[in-house]
Amino acid sequence: MAQSEQIKVESSSSESEKPSKYVPLPETVKEKLCSQECAEQIEHYRSYSFRICEKLLKEEKRHNKLKEDHKISTEKFLSIQESWKKSLKEIESLKHQLSKLSKNFESEKIAHALT
Repeated sequence: MAQSEQIKVESSSSESEKPSKYVPLPETVKEKLCSQECAEQIEHYRSYSFRICEKLLKEEKRHNKLKEDHKISTEKFLSIQESWKKSLKEIESLKHQLSKLSKNFESEKIAHALT
């Protein structure tokens, strides 16, 4: 494939821009690049790579959504866990108070029986 002139094909989108629609190569560029057969192969692979990029973008969005859902679930779990720990402390405190009251009641019962 000998060519007398070089053709620069620059990407119209930067990394931050996402392609929104597939745009085929202009016919003049195809003709300058090589034969019709070669141009068809190039077009096929450009189209194929574009579809792959679209799928990757969808997967990236799906992955980001799952990450966000996981983060929210983790925060909820930690909140519930913290609430559970507080409830356990309250239960332990109430058990201790009940034990004290029970001992006081027994002491008063014995004292009352002796009098």
